[in-house]
Amino acid sequence: MTLALQPILEKGIVDHSIVHRALLEYMCIANKSSVTDIIQQLSGSLLVRMIHTRDGSKVGALCIIHSGAKERKKIVKGMKGHVVKIAHDEYGCVILMCVLNFVDDTSLVSKFIFRELEKDLKELALDKYGRRPLLHLLCPNVPRYFSADVLETLRSTISSLTTCTQDGPPQSADDEPSESQKASSETDIRGLKRDEKDEENPEESEGLGKISKKDFSTRRIELLTKSGFAQKLTEMCMQNVGELLRSQYGKDIIFEVANGGAGDIMWQVAADSLTALHRAIADVGALPQLNNEEGSQNEEHIFVQYHSSRTVRKLILESHVPDGVNAPSFAAILWDVVLKGKCKMWAQGHSEKVVSAFLDCSDLEMKNMASSELQPLIDAGLLKIASAKHV
Repeated sequence: MTLALQPILEKGIVDHSIVHRALLEYMCIANKSSVTDIIQQLSGSLLVRMIHTRDGSKVGALCIIHSGAKERKKIVKGMKGHVVKIAHDEYGCVILMCVLNFVDDTSLVSKFIFRELEKDLKELALDKYGRRPLLHLLCPNVPRYFSADVLETLRSTISSLTTCTQDGPPQSADDEPSESQKASSETDIRGLKRDEKDEENPEESEGLGKISKKDFSTRRIELLTKSGFAQKLTEMCMQNVGELLRSQYGKDIIFEVANGGAGDIMWQVAADSLTALHRAIADVGALPQLNNEEGSQNEEHIFVQYHSSRTVRKLILESHVPDGVNAPSFAAILWDVVLKGKCKMWAQGHSEKVVSAFLDCSDLEMKNMASSELQPLIDAGLLKIASAKHV
């Protein structure tokens, strides 16, 4: 198989999916030296031509995970001029997530990846696949945003190269993994069962070596602060509040930014901008509701439109301010600007769920304040209490 693949790589014939599948199979069965040679040959612009397919993306992920700093630098530089296109691709976006996971040189990533992404932030946020690298930076490895196949790709390894103690990718910032994810984690990149010894003694198994020197939380902070990416992401959200909230895909970006991200990382690096974003959302909520006979979702009030009403409700339910930050919560800002003394007019339809969310708000002070106005509406049968789990 080596004799068959080497001429293909030397000639750069790597655009076809059958070649990607052959390389993936080969990397999973070849010895250490052969796999190392493949990774070195693919590092650079050659790899960029492969990551548009499922198998090619998995090959790319394996190359990033198992390569050294020199090879990773070549891979990142090879993406120059193609980053936005890669981000919009169903499989290419996984490679950018992999870069965020494992490349320690955050200056390099900021220069070659983020510099291109920041020019197209709005379009990325509104795109089904383009938003993934942004979500991964804000809230890494969360099952509600990423499929089990994507998460398994980020955790994939090559058995012949697993010779040291593993310092694997960051764990999900969300709840415990689902049963399907637990099952998928028992298979390698091709779906083959891992060695039972490795499963029984993960600490004693032959890991893949220290994949990255830096902790992922440290890299996230550096990536968000270098080149001011956190500030630019927040400003983009402020400039497009209504459109993002009403979008099927953009709503997740503005929610994670406004909520602070996993570990409240946005509160750490851009607290003032976060408060400004909360006020921008409240200002849009304060706009009068229009009678839209045509039923255009672009004109519907954010308390009424399907996606935006649920997003605002989630922001109220999870509203909080981390210790050490002197700022009002999102719920407090929204209440003062929009709902205080006006709850009765919003106690119907989708907006009813927004109003009732204050009764389950994480901000206890705001919850108690709102209850005094909402309880009479409940007693009069004008406001129904929605389940806190129903978003």
